[in-house]
Amino acid sequence: MTYRFPYFRYLRVDTSNPLHRFKNEPLLDIALLNNKSNKSVKVVAYIDTGSQWCLFNKQYAFLK
Repeated sequence: MTYRFPYFRYLRVDTSNPLHRFKNEPLLDIALLNNKSNKSVKVVAYIDTGSQWCLFNKQYAFLK
């Protein structure tokens, strides 16, 4: 299954090279929900690109 997401484009102010003025990142706006308190927080997260490491601690994984 293939999913396509638009890259998030932002302005880089730390460069004088016009070719490096913008940077594109594989980011998504998501919400994390706490089922116990029914509260959520909105965050910007990297899309998993199949890397060998994870940005999230294992405490956020669902246990079944």
